[in-house]
Amino acid sequence: FVNVIQCFHCHFNSSMFPMFITILLGHRISTFWSSLVIFFAFLAPHVCNILLLQCVPRYGLHEIISLLLVLKLLTAGTMWMMGKEYTHMTAVFLAANRIYTEGVCKL
Repeated sequence: FVNVIQCFHCHFNSSMFPMFITILLGHRISTFWSSLVIFFAFLAPHVCNILLLQCVPRYGLHEIISLLLVLKLLTAGTMWMMGKEYTHMTAVFLAANRIYTEGVCKL
């Protein structure tokens, strides 16, 4: 059952990310910046996974995934305290969330 939820979470995050950007930030940032965030959010997870794979033999997969979870929770907590008025931080949060999720899903 957990595998089904994780698979849904991974695919939902990947498929709906451009829609999240459009709905949450569409009227507050330009099309150029929106496109740049989407580009970064689809490129960065692959680069991060390549780098994180180098750390797996040394620290172990469980430690790496635990670190990603802690980073995701810290980012979410920081964003929650700041509020949605900070457009650029919302964009960073959305991109970071995608990076963390892809790290957990692909490692």
